[in-house]
Amino acid sequence: MSSGKILTDPLLLALTLTLLFSAIALRRSGPDRRNRQALLAILGLTCSLWLFSTPIAAELLERAATVSTAGIDTEPDLIVVPGGGFAFPLEGIDDPLSYDSTRRVLTAAELWKRYPSARLVMSGRSGGVRAAEHRPDEMASQMARLAEGAGVPADRILLEITSTNTREHPAGLLRMPGIDRMTSIVVVTNGWHMRRALGEFHRHFREARGHAVPPPPAKRRRWSDFVPGASALQHASKMWSEWLGTVWYEILAISNR
Repeated sequence: MSSGKILTDPLLLALTLTLLFSAIALRRSGPDRRNRQALLAILGLTCSLWLFSTPIAAELLERAATVSTAGIDTEPDLIVVPGGGFAFPLEGIDDPLSYDSTRRVLTAAELWKRYPSARLVMSGRSGGVRAAEHRPDEMASQMARLAEGAGVPADRILLEITSTNTREHPAGLLRMPGIDRMTSIVVVTNGWHMRRALGEFHRHFREARGHAVPPPPAKRRRWSDFVPGASALQHASKMWSEWLGTVWYEILAISNR
């Protein structure tokens, strides 16, 4: 992204103006202690949002959430791909798969070529805010077509369309014929999602391993990595939600013992 676009990001402008006006108001607030405390709180919250909205913060949150996976050295029975949802809908065409869904499927297709006796499972019911506009199998079907295009035969692909989130994926698999707790599973998902996903699969299957989507190539650090922006805030929020989801799943597991 060019410097001009970075410096005209609406979030950056809003945060800069908030800091500026708060600093001016603080300087003119006089001896009123309550006003000064309120203004200091606004300044502190704005500074926190500034830091949270920078690409470097999003990168650090993702790095902290990411789990490295060992190589797969024995053939699994199933290679499972949890659905990552749809991208933002484009006017006039069907919703495309999200970047995460696409990367997971392509990574799983490459892994399947090493273990062609395994079956590839596309897991997840179509959902989200526009769920009523989607067939229950639409996301899994799109994932299956993508895998076929990457070289996986249709007869090696299964669709699991009863689960709606990470916690439900393993239970959904166990409802399918020929699958039980002794089935050997490899879960293909993003590294930052692996901790939560494997945590759930380990509760249902005796052997569940992970195979992470390759991370993007490392980039050189730039000054813009420390400038807040809407896209960085969105990504940081996604990583923060992943951490909260992991903690919540652990709480649910403890409460159900």
